[in-house]
Amino acid sequence: MNPPEHPPSAAVQVVTEMIWTHWNFSHHLKQHHLKTLKQRHGLDLEELLLLTLICQHAHQPKKLAQALGVTPHRVSRALDDLSQKGLILRSIHPTDARKLHIELTDRGKNTLADASRTFQQPLQDLFAAFSPQELKNLLDLMHKLRQALPSGEHP
Repeated sequence: MNPPEHPPSAAVQVVTEMIWTHWNFSHHLKQHHLKTLKQRHGLDLEELLLLTLICQHAHQPKKLAQALGVTPHRVSRALDDLSQKGLILRSIHPTDARKLHIELTDRGKNTLADASRTFQQPLQDLFAAFSPQELKNLLDLMHKLRQALPSGEHP
């Protein structure tokens, strides 16, 4: 493959570097932190996020799917797994019988607390070198990037 005739713009170079950095960070996260999460608590990241959202009062599958930016079918399968593990209860919504209501069991609450500590501690160590302002700037830029995605491609 021949190199391009024109060098990439500065913006393209920055975005390319950002993609590589993101890939390296994601790879490290998967290889170390998520592996530990699965071994210690039997959860993957999506399940941890679902438990967190349920704890934060997102009790309907449609809201969970929207928050994660995934299909309702995918959430339904993940909720089946969490239910089989005894971490959630699904029941008919108290005021609308057409909807499901999801809540954490006591075991789910304990698992969420333990798994959150397992997941968050290495991240705390990793980001300890960042100032609060740098972390805020990083988050602001990530939000701005997400908002720049074409409509319908972000939660």
